[in-house]
Amino acid sequence: MIHAAVHIESWAVDLHWDCVARWGGDPDYDLPLAFFTDIVAGAVEETEHFLALRARLRAMGAEHGDFPAHDGLWESATDTASSLPARLAVEHCVHEARGLDALPRTIARLRNGGDEESAILLETVVMPEEVGHCATGVRWIARLHAQALALPADGPAPIPAWAAGARDHADPGSWFRALVRLHFRGDLLPPFNLELRAAAGFPEEWWLPLAREQQPPPPRPPSWTPRAASDVVLARPDARLPLLAQTTTDPGFRLPGLRQGEAPATAAEVLELVASSCHDVISPERLARFRAVARRRCFDVVPVLENPADAGNVAAVMRTADALGIGRAHLILPPGTKSMKQGPRAAAGQGTDKWVLVTSGTDASAELATLRAAGYRIAATHVPDPGSPVQAPGATRGLPSPGLMDSSLANSSRPPPLRASVCVTEVDWTVPTAVIVGNEKDGVSPAMLNAADLLVRLPMDGLVESLNVSVCASLILWHARLDRLRRRGPNGHADLTDEQVEVLTAAFCLRHRRNTAATCADLLKRAEGTAIARRLESSPP
Repeated sequence: MIHAAVHIESWAVDLHWDCVARWGGDPDYDLPLAFFTDIVAGAVEETEHFLALRARLRAMGAEHGDFPAHDGLWESATDTASSLPARLAVEHCVHEARGLDALPRTIARLRNGGDEESAILLETVVMPEEVGHCATGVRWIARLHAQALALPADGPAPIPAWAAGARDHADPGSWFRALVRLHFRGDLLPPFNLELRAAAGFPEEWWLPLAREQQPPPPRPPSWTPRAASDVVLARPDARLPLLAQTTTDPGFRLPGLRQGEAPATAAEVLELVASSCHDVISPERLARFRAVARRRCFDVVPVLENPADAGNVAAVMRTADALGIGRAHLILPPGTKSMKQGPRAAAGQGTDKWVLVTSGTDASAELATLRAAGYRIAATHVPDPGSPVQAPGATRGLPSPGLMDSSLANSSRPPPLRASVCVTEVDWTVPTAVIVGNEKDGVSPAMLNAADLLVRLPMDGLVESLNVSVCASLILWHARLDRLRRRGPNGHADLTDEQVEVLTAAFCLRHRRNTAATCADLLKRAEGTAIARRLESSPP
């Protein structure tokens, strides 16, 4: 907890100074000295918080950077880099208020854990000053709105774009909500600390309309019974998110109990249990991390490993996929492999298979048909022979699409037809794509090259003729991520709906530890004794 607090304070320092540097000389805002006085005072206080909390961390034998930490503040800063009102609304109002909501619980947990010194620091120094930082955001949103309304419509200079947007709203609260809806990634979820928010002068009428739809569901009546499986909708019927929409040969990320003819626990039920009763298993910080990761997941790009021979390479690809936000990977295994546990997946990712959905099959033709039916374009990595045609830069369309692979080609060894390949940097990766990477010895099979819609190459300017499988896959996924961000903007890599994000978050919770599903089942059993509890209890770990 202390490391997370240090990390948050480090970003807070940077963001305060970023406000000064980014908008200090911007004539569109014509900011008075009082604004910079408030922001600089906040930067000084955040610096003091950082130094004091880092001293506590060092006293515990650790250093900032020793543990993983989320970068939600900086991601929001990136999203609001072009708008001061958006920065004030998201960083100085929403994030600061969320910190006020969490601080009393954090202080209580520190005290319960015996760390009185850190609890006193947060209670007597950090919390009162964070109230002031939130108040700064609220105050300047209101002043900027008043400034925008006071601008003459027929003045000598045109009204700046930010002011024109503010003038569309009769009050600052309405403008604040519009800014948050446009620039904030996430939900305003309870519990809210109404006392501290009121102390910051953050009116409920500003933010409460954003949170009402996210309030916890009302308690179920005692007569509640599990619904039929056909009545339970966990996600939109999207074939590219098969982990929760259908039954597969591997449990993968399926919520325990999600089998044909049975009533599963819904994502909302799992998250309600985790938030209310499972703090010892999944902390609020860990739950927030799960939700943040799910929100950034991409299922439109899927690495497909054909006949992988080295479990270490499979593990490396899975770890890279997780790090780059890829939610799914597929293995085409040699014929005769009865299950993934007999193949390379047994060692895949050293635990990464908890977070990346790994599916597999042995019938290459059927696997490609399934991927195409799910909406994916099929791409195959290919190193052209000398003299083979190379696609001209920028020409990413118009390649022949040979259609589905005929079963007679599954064992074909004839060379693929002469076709142009496209550099990975020229591919439009916003198109849902399953990209095939061949095995360590033979590369992508001729049959797969024949069946692919697109041949993709990595630029290689040296004397070596091939790359390691995991390196090849990693470079392709990295380029795919950059292309999606370039074409779609800061949030362009992710592709899940809000509903699917909640489902994936619940799945992460249940895969967190071996006993998480059993813990949820026990809580359900105590509360209701429903059939859902029995199904959760009997599901594989």
